[in-house]
Amino acid sequence: MSFHVMKPLLIASCLFALSACGGSDSSSPTTPTSDFTSNLQTSVSSAGTSAGLTSTTTTDLIDTAYKDSGNTKTSQIAYLQAEAAAITANTDLSGFAGFTVSNIQITNCDANNVCTMTATLTNTDADTTTADITTKVKQGTDGKYRLYGDQLSA
Repeated sequence: MSFHVMKPLLIASCLFALSACGGSDSSSPTTPTSDFTSNLQTSVSSAGTSAGLTSTTTTDLIDTAYKDSGNTKTSQIAYLQAEAAAITANTDLSGFAGFTVSNIQITNCDANNVCTMTATLTNTDADTTTADITTKVKQGTDGKYRLYGDQLSA
């Protein structure tokens, strides 16, 4: 999934201290801890603000080895900073106001602590719309899960 499609999730994102998931190939869902859920929800709900786009809560959602369709952590953070600057320059640009994330689950963890994360993204703007999101997360050495991307160069 490309970053631009994932933008609200990343800006949630888009992390995390989850309950134990790593090291197994189980497809049984793991319920995220309240810290993970809170960080993701805070980042998504604040995505319409300059401060929300560049907060440490948001940037910490991205793994150092993140790669999604050729985009890296460095390019994602630069993109978030550019979006934040655009919002600061023109307050009419609040592209993701009204988004929430729910139903966060982690499944299919492998021996490298890479798992599949699914969630529901809801926009309650003029009318309520929802989208199911699937992406990869990876547990870091600090125990936190972060967005990992598809690991593809393009």
